[in-house]
Parts: sequence; C-alpha cells; structure tokens
Amino acid sequence: MARRKNAVKNRSRTPPCGNRPATRPGEASQPKWDRKTGKLFYDGVSILEISHQGCNQWRLIEAFDQAGWPEHLDDPLSEPEQRWHSSERLNQTVKDLNRKLKGKRLHFRVDADRLSVRWEVVKKQR
Repeated sequence: MARRKNAVKNRSRTPPCGNRPATRPGEASQPKWDRKTGKLFYDGVSILEISHQGCNQWRLIEAFDQAGWPEHLDDPLSEPEQRWHSSERLNQTVKDLNRKLKGKRLHFRVDADRLSVRWEVVKKQR
C-alpha cells in the first residue's frame, strides 16, 4: 500500500522548473515537408501546397525543414547586396504563406527585429 501511495504522490508532483515538459513547436509535432510534391504536412494532414520551386515561400519552408524545424530562424531570404529590402520581402512572404495555409493549424510570423521568422502551432479555440 505504501509503495502505491508513493507512486501516486510522485506522479502528481510538479517537476522542477528546469524539467518541465517543453511546449515549443519544435518539440511537439513537427511539420513534414515533401520537397518532391511541394506539400507541407502537419499531423498527417496536407496544409500547404507550393507549386513553384524556388519562390520565396518554397525557400522559407525549405530552410525550416533543413534546419530541423527550429522555433526561430534567421531570415533565409536575405541577400547581402539587397539587405535593405530583406525585411519587406520576409514580411510579404510570411503574409502570403499564412494566407495559403489550410486548416489554420500553423502560423508563421516575423519577429520584432524583422530579421528572423518563427512558426507556431495555432491552439484550437473552444
């Protein structure tokens, strides 16, 4: 009886701060990019189809995929000789990408520094 009581007690205890389960998108379910078909999947569902290889949306998704879907990514569209237009290009690419996403399961956004982008899981509203 004491053993069972301790097991229940240990399960209900909140883990110390450093050991809390992560809620970052990269550690939950990750998107899957199928480069051959130009489709992005999340939780097994196709949420995006990009038909033109090499366009900025393709480059952005490709960069996230190659980096292993980190929560945050420096602007993969920036070109050193055209740095001043980079933030505008990134903003427009993210805006266009979010419009094309089906089911609104994911959302991309440009960070406040306007030099990096992140993706996040959209929580279901009740």
